[in-house]
Amino acid sequence: MAPKPPTPDKASLIRFLLTCPLFQRLTEPDVEPLAERLQMHHYEDSTDLFSRVATPDSTPLRLVAHGQASWEPSNSSEQKGAWMLTTGSCFGLSAINDWACAKKIPSAWPAPDPAPVRCNAVGPLWVLELAPQHFDDVFMHPQGNAICSRLLCMFPTGLNAPRVVAALRSTPQFSRVTTPKLYRLLERAPTLAYGPMQLEQPPEEPEEPEEPEDDDPQQLGLEGKSVTSPALYYVLEGQLTVSNDEQTVSLGVGELGGPGMFDDSPQANQFAAQATDEARAVVLTQASLLDQIRTDPGLARALGPRGLSKAVDP
Repeated sequence: MAPKPPTPDKASLIRFLLTCPLFQRLTEPDVEPLAERLQMHHYEDSTDLFSRVATPDSTPLRLVAHGQASWEPSNSSEQKGAWMLTTGSCFGLSAINDWACAKKIPSAWPAPDPAPVRCNAVGPLWVLELAPQHFDDVFMHPQGNAICSRLLCMFPTGLNAPRVVAALRSTPQFSRVTTPKLYRLLERAPTLAYGPMQLEQPPEEPEEPEEPEDDDPQQLGLEGKSVTSPALYYVLEGQLTVSNDEQTVSLGVGELGGPGMFDDSPQANQFAAQATDEARAVVLTQASLLDQIRTDPGLARALGPRGLSKAVDP
């Protein structure tokens, strides 16, 4: 590895973090504790960043600043190198989840036996790293809760991304989208936990109509019961029921769906997903898809029928 290059100033790092798919919709104060501790590292082509299961005492949290890295989990059925980490991609989430488990943080996920992963630099690679010894400084900081919750939401998504990508490619809307673009899209799709719930009843006589809230699940931590915007759900555990004005969809483990996702206009009555018992699902909202289209206009051109290809002017 080459000598460590200088790290940009904190203001520049904050601006960069807010452009990353994982951290969009956060605020400058949310990411400030992370920006204070990140350090830049440079790796040469073909450097093996890690080839074994991540451990909390050795694996940093990493964000790609420039360049690419291949990510090849053994449970991926896609061709070699299909999952590419590019500028703004985040990896090392299993180390964050292990740290959260050790700290008994409620939003940590029960860690399965993760499949081995190979991660190698593809050409020169610059990476911003948060060393494990600084996890406490960042994530136990009063301002660090939002970013910690966001990282923990993405841990199961990363583990299950190959299966979600396969499910997306089987749909008419995403069948023409390349595999790397789908992996990139999932960097905006958190995994949310659901439990039995009752839908909130609206006030009987509201004085004035209220403006709809931005309820993208990426702003809501692990609890998805307030998510009322159009979304696709890929169920990892349990069973979900999602309804809108026109239809009700029941989804079991391994199923993908969600009414209203590709409608040109917002649903007037898009309800939250409900679970009879506990459930987990990867949630890709319409808002997140539109955000990715604005970043990558080619995604709009690749989307199939009723795939929002005409709904966005990047």
